[in-house]
Amino acid sequence: MLTEEQERHLQRTLKAAQSAPGPGLEARAMAAMGQAKPGRPSRRLLVASAVGVLALLGFGVARLPMGTASGIIDEMLATAAETSAVHMTGCGVGAEVVVEEWISEDGFSREEWREDDQLLWLDLRSGDFTVHYRLNPDNGEVTARENFIPLREVSVLDESYRQRRMTSSLWPLGGPLDNGRLDLVSESSEMNERGEVVDLVEVEWTPGGRTMMYTYQDGDYIRELVYEEGEPVLIRVEVDPSSGLPLRLEHYTETEAGWQNTYAACYEWNMEIPEELRTFTPPRGTVVECHHWWESRIDQVIAEAATTDWLVTLHSVEVNRHGDIWLSLSRAETADSRMGDAYNSAPPIRVEAVGSGGESYSQLGRYSCYNMGGEGWGVGYWTTTLEAADPDRRPRSVTLTVVPYPEGVSKADSVTFRNVRLPARQDVDDPIAAEVELIEY
Repeated sequence: MLTEEQERHLQRTLKAAQSAPGPGLEARAMAAMGQAKPGRPSRRLLVASAVGVLALLGFGVARLPMGTASGIIDEMLATAAETSAVHMTGCGVGAEVVVEEWISEDGFSREEWREDDQLLWLDLRSGDFTVHYRLNPDNGEVTARENFIPLREVSVLDESYRQRRMTSSLWPLGGPLDNGRLDLVSESSEMNERGEVVDLVEVEWTPGGRTMMYTYQDGDYIRELVYEEGEPVLIRVEVDPSSGLPLRLEHYTETEAGWQNTYAACYEWNMEIPEELRTFTPPRGTVVECHHWWESRIDQVIAEAATTDWLVTLHSVEVNRHGDIWLSLSRAETADSRMGDAYNSAPPIRVEAVGSGGESYSQLGRYSCYNMGGEGWGVGYWTTTLEAADPDRRPRSVTLTVVPYPEGVSKADSVTFRNVRLPARQDVDDPIAAEVELIEY
């Protein structure tokens, strides 16, 4: 059940979804599309903060081209990036699903999708763990999973990543836009339906590719909003003049009947995250899969070596009943790394292995990974499987040659871990799957 404050927040969002664009919207949009000179300056236009947009969107995503610079939009994004927390409630107009999201600077996030107050989807990240919950409303099937994520420290400490998280709910203004384009339509000061004087900014977004918003899977993909490449979307933002933060954001698309409201969201900023939101207890009868593989291995170090660009760490070695080897490895960019922002492509770590008696192994295509990267830094945690050519051979050790990043400037660089002791075989086919714990509520 929603609290009284959440209910008021939701009602404001639903009311926003029913509001019509201001008078003269179509004329302003048409003028902006063909406009060759800057539009009417606002009283905030002198506050230059174009650097804010480039800094926020330079983290491995497309830059945000503006046909006409908007001082309010730039300042709004820069201010939002420095907030401590945000609470967003949004919905597609005519859609039955309401989306609610909480994000805080300490790495916490929670996203819920509800239909008629029934929880369909939940993604929760708190501390080192994530929880994913899905309900198929057609057949009642529930899936739930808890993961240990070995990247919390990086995600909290990296400033550019933190800024991107705090603006992510301002979609699409917070990026990435996949080469999309924004053009300023108008800026003005107006009184909203709550009697508040706000700065109202209207921009036209031209998607650079097909964009699906609020897409989730319960057997099949259900697309609440789809914006096609090249088809303009009018975005209206209400900005609080005193704080410079957005209060409401709306989308409009052009139809034969005129501009149609397709999406609306309301925002709260710098509020306290209620403690009860940081945990989740699934409905009675739910079976949760707990995947905690890295929790007991992240601090283990069997061997470590570095190339110019990467520090490579071997965290654990497991062997199944067939003699296949499971490796848990990490790679982290060095201070002298030449990678730049190329790390965002995140290719798999490549491994070659030879047993102490000359035994051969083949690296399988399946693997699991957690990766993050940006300009000048990157880290990834990987598990990969080496299949034994002869299951009856039992070498005591193995020599591993690891190529941490088999693309770009470091594709030929490798490290070698010699005579890595092999533990006793486990009586399982898949050591990772064998460690998954099932908890029924």
